Amino acid sequence: MRKLRLGSFPDLLFLLFAAGSIIGCVTANLLSKELLKQIGYFDSIYQWESSMGREERRQFWSYTARRRFLEVGTGALVGMTPLARGAFGGIAMVFGFGLGLLISTFTLERGWMGIFLFLKSVMPQWIFYGLGWVILAAGCDNGLEKAKLRMWLLLVMAVLAGTLLEVFFNFR
Repeated sequence: MRKLRLGSFPDLLFLLFAAGSIIGCVTANLLSKELLKQIGYFDSIYQWESSMGREERRQFWSYTARRRFLEVGTGALVGMTPLARGAFGGIAMVFGFGLGLLISTFTLERGWMGIFLFLKSVMPQWIFYGLGWVILAAGCDNGLEKAKLRMWLLLVMAVLAGTLLEVFFNFR
């Protein structure tokens, strides 16, 4: 009797990300317009971007950097446990759900222009954040406890570049 094989770990992560984004799109479309307005994310994302001074940007960068490094650090610690594959599958699905919900909300609010607003709000920084999570997932597949110093430096540089882009490029 043949054993059923689902595919490699990266293939499984991609499928879970795609499933999460489909579920996020469906969820946003099932929510009523009033509930989407109550969520208020769309209205608040561009509300205070132009009024930030130098000191506010520095404080916002400090907050964002602490938060992103805490997230990646937690991901690195989880990646060293025996539950790493399942946890990273769940993370991929949650990221897909969040992005699917966000792009659908933007598109429902602004039509085709919502796609460009979505790209403006997530694209510059999430290239580097995505790289960081891919590095962690690949390390999780091979064993993060055996990772070399180069991988950790690349991870720190990716998250640092993402935070700088998120604060200083995205809010202009």
